[in-house]
Amino acid sequence: MKIKQNVRCPNCGEFAQREFVNHLSDYINGSEKAVIKTECKYCDYLMIMGSYDGKVLEAYAPGISFKLMHQASAR
Repeated sequence: MKIKQNVRCPNCGEFAQREFVNHLSDYINGSEKAVIKTECKYCDYLMIMGSYDGKVLEAYAPGISFKLMHQASAR
C-alpha cells in the first residue's frame, strides 16, 4: 500500500512528495514493514527512512555538505 503527500522539501523549500510504502524487503526482513520516502524533483533531495524507528536507510541532499552537517550535530 502507498500513501502519498505533498510536503515542503527540507533542502530547498519547494514542494516535494512523501510516500509511505509497505515494502523495501519488509524493512530488511524485520518486524516493521513501512518506510517513508521523501523526494524532491527540484533539487534532487532523497530521504528513505524506517517509519517505526526513524533510521535513515538512504539519503542524498545536494548542497548540504557532510562537514556542515557533522559540525551541526556535534553542538
